[in-house]
Amino acid sequence: EQESRWKNDNPSEESRLSNPFRPVKEVQLTRRLWIITDAGGHEERVEGEAVIGQYPILEPGERPFSYQSQTNLPGGGPGTMSGGFYFVEGTMERPMGSEFFAKCP
Repeated sequence: EQESRWKNDNPSEESRLSNPFRPVKEVQLTRRLWIITDAGGHEERVEGEAVIGQYPILEPGERPFSYQSQTNLPGGGPGTMSGGFYFVEGTMERPMGSEFFAKCP
């Protein structure tokens, strides 16, 4: 289920080019998805609501939101992370559009 949602929320490069980003005035973070892979190739998915218990609202020109997180890799050693954040245009109380996924490199 998570894999199919991941694929649905991460369209191909071709699809993204045909639907360019349009500016928004306010968004609220709703949840996150991370795929963490250790040096041995073991994958762990971390998905859930909010980040550090918060649902930050982001607006142009306002103070950015930042947080830090860490994990212990099951296989130890170096690893990689991919994933990103889900946002709703407007706020969760006053949505102005549908939820979208912001992929982090």
